[in-house]
Amino acid sequence: MAVMPTHEDDKRRRASSFLGREDLIRNKRASGRPKGLADLDVLEDE
Repeated sequence: MAVMPTHEDDKRRRASSFLGREDLIRNKRASGRPKGLADLDVLEDE
């Protein structure tokens, strides 16, 4: 017998968090990935 997900299960699956702009810049710089470093050019010029 299948168990139907509850409303609470659904809320947990949709939970997310977001970085602020300064944290995003810090994370991209720390990653050292070429794409992240290229993104910095755009982010820092805004």
